[in-house]
Amino acid sequence: MENTAEESLNGIEVGENTWYLRYLISESDVEVTWEDVAEPLTIIDCAMKAKENESLMFKYTNNVCSIATEGFYDPKKASCEGEEVFIIVPLPVCYTSLGTALTGYKYHEMICETICGSGGTLVDGDGEEVDASSLPDEVLTCCPTETSPCLVSKPLSEVTPCDGVRYCHFLGMTLPEPITDEAKTALDAFRPSYITKPVLVSVVYKDSKWVYMPSNTDVEESDWADPSAIPTTASAVGMNTQRKFVLLTDNNEPYVICQELEDLPKCTDSD
Repeated sequence: MENTAEESLNGIEVGENTWYLRYLISESDVEVTWEDVAEPLTIIDCAMKAKENESLMFKYTNNVCSIATEGFYDPKKASCEGEEVFIIVPLPVCYTSLGTALTGYKYHEMICETICGSGGTLVDGDGEEVDASSLPDEVLTCCPTETSPCLVSKPLSEVTPCDGVRYCHFLGMTLPEPITDEAKTALDAFRPSYITKPVLVSVVYKDSKWVYMPSNTDVEESDWADPSAIPTTASAVGMNTQRKFVLLTDNNEPYVICQELEDLPKCTDSD
């Protein structure tokens, strides 16, 4: 039954080990990106297409099949009315708070990679198990600081650059991209004065040059601590207390500050 599916009152079984259960969701605080499948499909075909694309959810409305590519509705918010969706069960062990099955998150041209390994453990690109105990359980839905854009720091601990990348990712945030002097000043001001560690930033070596990501803006030579010795190999980058960029290694622990991907409302006392 590997390539077949069967529909029942509660949902659809695809193959021998995958079930999509039927839920009604009336409202959710999670935005879902849906992708329509072009071919005219039955609901059975739609379920099989969702499994083929490793999607956690699909819906079949007015004979149109849509699979979720980003975001995930919480089945615990199901109601007696609302939009009918089909949600995979059991959830993959490597399901993240971002509402996606963690199949791969890459940063710095493969320097930092997290994938879902056998048995549902998180592993890096070398197959070494990643300690997930300190990773956030939920995405931030409001900003707990007064900064604009929203900045959040990781609790002080011994971390590698990749630890910092994962921490921001699991918060639903990203590394800061301090292109302007104002952005560098704001980032430096957010770091407590007693912290001398470089701040991990979104600067990558791409196409034989250093750029800010995701804007793809070139990094100026004057932004480096030593313009005469700018590295030419991919590595994690930090901004030091002089607001200059330096390479980071596992022995050069960064201070981690995460920046919002999109405007977050400020948290209130009741949040």
